[in-house]
Amino acid sequence: MSRILIFSTAYLPLFGGAEVAVKEITDRLGTEFEFVLVTARLRADLSPQERIGAVEVRRIGKGCWSDKLLLAFYGARYARTLGNFDVVWGVMASYGGLAALRYKKAHQSTKFLLTLQEGDSRAHIYARVWWWWPYFTQIFKRADKIQAISNYLADWAREMGAKRSIDVVPNGVDVGHFFPPDELVRERVRAEVRQQYGIPLKAPLVISISRLVPKNGIADLIRAMKFLPEDVHLMIVGEGTLSQNLHTLVQTKKLKDRVHFCRSCKP
Repeated sequence: MSRILIFSTAYLPLFGGAEVAVKEITDRLGTEFEFVLVTARLRADLSPQERIGAVEVRRIGKGCWSDKLLLAFYGARYARTLGNFDVVWGVMASYGGLAALRYKKAHQSTKFLLTLQEGDSRAHIYARVWWWWPYFTQIFKRADKIQAISNYLADWAREMGAKRSIDVVPNGVDVGHFFPPDELVRERVRAEVRQQYGIPLKAPLVISISRLVPKNGIADLIRAMKFLPEDVHLMIVGEGTLSQNLHTLVQTKKLKDRVHFCRSCKP
């Protein structure tokens, strides 16, 4: 059984699209490979070690933001205590990608797979990585294989100096989670969720499911509600650094009866 070492800046229960993709991929390949994922702890209530699905998760740090730096500069050395690996997989060109690069440099024969799932603008990324720019570019140049979720990210990798082949494999979605097969169940769930949040059964409803961070433009979506008919409602599902600001914006715009915040939409 091949052993795969994964470096990811964050992992479940902290998640975004990249973390969910890793979970889905490893669950499907779990019987063929052994996965060990090294990540930043970031929260003190998270266990230093646990199994999530097909992945053995190892968390570095005490549970604060600086754990990302520990992952980047200590993660490769820590991973060497976990045995030998056939492949090192860096999830995004970030702290996890830097840890994967450092591991690759110390283990030249180990294949290095880089996955690009970035959603931030290039300007936003470059403003954060300028202090370690030479290492940042090497993440792309030293990867033996790159998988990107869009042509935009594939082109970016080439511009950053990627030398090996790049495959574009978009993220998928399990529609079964959103469309229960039984029509009566769908209608019941729909009615219960709307009742829970005070949304009329036949009212047009816009739903946003994303992290509450600047790049996702949730504030613009809230402001746009002022230009829509009064019967249109907006449901915002997610958490993030802008949560309080967005709640305040809803109050300021007098939209609290039409904009609904929730962490999940289970009735």
